[in-house]
Amino acid sequence: FAFVVGCIIYEPWCKALQDLLDVGSTGRGPILNMLGMDQSQFMQNFLTVNGLLFTILCGNTYTSLYSQQERLYHALFLEVSEAKSLLEQACLVCQGRPFFPKV
Repeated sequence: FAFVVGCIIYEPWCKALQDLLDVGSTGRGPILNMLGMDQSQFMQNFLTVNGLLFTILCGNTYTSLYSQQERLYHALFLEVSEAKSLLEQACLVCQGRPFFPKV
């Protein structure tokens, strides 16, 4: 539904914007010529978009690496907790045995 409405509204909106910027409706108004020939604005927009894409890429990479590190620490915590539990159980089992001091 949004696609159809967008297609219907897009062309009249563009024509209205062009008529607003074009003095005399010649299709070659001074504002349109200035916007079309402004190379510095094109480069600025190009660099801004590339900077934005690089920022998004860096953010996604950071998020991925952080979640990987978080999973690693969580797994390590579980392993250490299990080893501690086994050590405590071994101490409780061996407490009454004669070789307890050696354990």
